[in-house]
Amino acid sequence: MILRLSLITLLFVLNVNAIELIITKKAINYKAKLNVKDLMIRNVDSFKKGYCTPLKLSDLSGTVYETTHYIKKGSVLCTKDIKEFKKKAVVFKFGALEIETDGEIIYQNDKYIRIKKRDGKVEKIYKDGRVE
Repeated sequence: MILRLSLITLLFVLNVNAIELIITKKAINYKAKLNVKDLMIRNVDSFKKGYCTPLKLSDLSGTVYETTHYIKKGSVLCTKDIKEFKKKAVVFKFGALEIETDGEIIYQNDKYIRIKKRDGKVEKIYKDGRVE
């Protein structure tokens, strides 16, 4: 009986001193939106503080984040790995027609507009509506 009680007490003490880390379940691409379904919480006894500042689950609630680099499966999620997501959208007005696309304008002249998409591809949209 005393052995069982001491075992339960030991497990409780180990769990109280544990540090909660957020670990990725799968690989997350560069500039991908961070989804809570791709993350899991793991309790660890020790962690090197010099490596990074671990992110807490409360930090992720409320806002949408995107990754600052490619994150491997099973990596610890740190504060330097994510940044707040800012939607970049470009609105085109072709007379009565308005088109909104994600990306940022690289170049614009009288004939066409060049847009860099989130995935790095460059799209050329002419003023008459053609896409190249």
